[in-house]
Amino acid sequence: MRVGVLSRVECSALRGVAIVLIMSYNFVRHLIHIDGNEMRFSAEYTEMFCRHWYEPLYVVSFAGWTGVCVFLFLSGYGLYAKYGDGLRGKEAVAFYRLHLVKVAWMSLPLMALYYVLNGMVTGRWGFVLPGPYWFFPLILECYLVFPVLARWKTEYLGVMAVAGMAFNAVCLYCPVDETFAWFVKQHIFGWYVSFVMGIVIARHGWRDEWWFRILIPAALCASLVIKPLTVTTDMLTALTCCILARLCVNRFLVWTGAISSSLFLLHAFVRLFLYEWMDCEGMVYMTTALFLVITFAVGWLHHRYMPGNRFSLRKVRAS
Repeated sequence: MRVGVLSRVECSALRGVAIVLIMSYNFVRHLIHIDGNEMRFSAEYTEMFCRHWYEPLYVVSFAGWTGVCVFLFLSGYGLYAKYGDGLRGKEAVAFYRLHLVKVAWMSLPLMALYYVLNGMVTGRWGFVLPGPYWFFPLILECYLVFPVLARWKTEYLGVMAVAGMAFNAVCLYCPVDETFAWFVKQHIFGWYVSFVMGIVIARHGWRDEWWFRILIPAALCASLVIKPLTVTTDMLTALTCCILARLCVNRFLVWTGAISSSLFLLHAFVRLFLYEWMDCEGMVYMTTALFLVITFAVGWLHHRYMPGNRFSLRKVRAS
């Protein structure tokens, strides 16, 4: 067995961590304006974060976007663990068809419903791509390139990861057009380091020395606040996931990971109504807690009663 292979329980727990980060980030970042995304680094935001590092919501607003890195890492890891490098010919066509239908079924009806509800609630009609839903074209692009990446040698994947970090460095240090920066952020070009790392670790595992377990999480924390290191955040997030996976395993996070797809799909609707009907900026902590409670409730109901949701916690625990 390879060193450091993640179990199904650990993957579910990491999914739970990722979805809590993403939900909280998408709700809080419009109320506490500190964005730590490595492609839009701001010294002002970092200074503000350093003054408020002990306040949980400031941490979420600054670093919660790393939940996307966790999801992409788990996608690459899970796809390689399931399919390996054997997708060719008819198998590749079946793979594309399955995931295209899956993404379309999950995204298009809810995006249309959000468009209607957003117009009715706010009175502003027009196409809106809310916080979580830009992820759908990104993950679809990952599915499209996976059969190719899975056949590449690890050395080539390593070169790709380095190229991805270099690309992020260009976006960080060079003045790029706002439209270009938005395009990069919405597509695989700006995020594929995490996905590639998932494939590499599924193939080879990771180092298990004690110094590695201390060094990598410390380096991740440093990368979030030290400008020259921010381009390594995606890679360090993937490695830290592996190192801390066992520590994340508990009943709540495993359960949260099991319903993470429902939470991801519905939390934009809860945010929409809370923003319109409550003074969220005046009661940040209370409304954030209310947002999480309501989202978990509707997410559980959606997962429990919607057709197609057949995930069982028993299967996760049995593994």
